[in-house]
Amino acid sequence: MTTEHAEVASATASDKGTIIYGPQGCGKSAHAAALARHYGKDRIVDDWTPGCPVRADTLVLTNIPHENAVNFLDATRAAGIRLAPPLARALGAHRRMA
Repeated sequence: MTTEHAEVASATASDKGTIIYGPQGCGKSAHAAALARHYGKDRIVDDWTPGCPVRADTLVLTNIPHENAVNFLDATRAAGIRLAPPLARALGAHRRMA
């Protein structure tokens, strides 16, 4: 299992919340409900600030990089969400620059 896939798999653990990171305007909020279903989370917190507690039943969205966060592009791929090709390319380039 690659590190990228291990991170996505570990984010599905039911005993902790899931943090998804992506740049502002990438579609985190637009796809939040589908991602929450995929990760088995009942709550969605948008615009989370690192350091604030995350409940086990919560999907957290942030544009601030965090060591425990799943990259938005990886999360959408794991959830089977197809992004428009230009957005997927831009997010892939953003991830390589980060």
